[in-house]
Amino acid sequence: MSTADWLPTWWLNRSAADKTIMIILVLSFIATLLSLKKVIRSGFIPILVLLTMFSGIIFWFINAPDPRFGFGSILGFIAVIAYLIFKEKEIFIGKNTLSAILLIVSVPIIAYTGYRFINFFSKDQLLNPLGIEKAEYETFECKGIKFNSPAANNDFGIIPVPCTDLDCEKFSPRGKEINDGFKAK
Repeated sequence: MSTADWLPTWWLNRSAADKTIMIILVLSFIATLLSLKKVIRSGFIPILVLLTMFSGIIFWFINAPDPRFGFGSILGFIAVIAYLIFKEKEIFIGKNTLSAILLIVSVPIIAYTGYRFINFFSKDQLLNPLGIEKAEYETFECKGIKFNSPAANNDFGIIPVPCTDLDCEKFSPRGKEINDGFKAK
C-alpha cells in the first residue's frame, strides 16, 4: 500500500494518548526547523543525539509504526528539542517558570505511563514475560503438504508452521514441498 492509503487508517487506529504524542512529535520537528540555528549552536553532542534519535524515528516508522516500538527515540527527540529551545529562554522566563513548565509536561508523561501500566501490563509479567498464547489448531493436507490452521474463531497464537487460515479451495501448492510456493485459485 502507498503511504496515502495506509496512513489515514493507521492514524484512526491510534489511541488518544498515541495521537497526542504523535502531534507533539510533529510540533517538535517544526520547532527544530524554526530553531535550527539554536540547535546547530548547541554543540556536537546534542546534534549527535538528535541525529541518532531522528534515525531511530525513521527506522521505527518504516519498519514498525506502532508508537510503543519507537518511544525511546520519539520521547527522547521531543525532550532534547524542548530542552534546547527552553534552555536559552531561561533568561527571559525565569527558573521558576521553567520548573513549572517541566512539572506541567511531566504530569501527562506520568499519566501516560500509568495508562500503559493499567491497560497493557499483567502481574504475571513481573517474573516472566507473557509471550504469545498457545492456540488450538487443526491440521489439514493440501497436495501432500500438511498445514496448520487455527480452530474456529481463534487467533494464530503459537501454531506450528506452516500455518494458514485459508483452505485448499483458495490456494494450491505449486509442487510437493512448501519451498515450491503457492498460487491463488
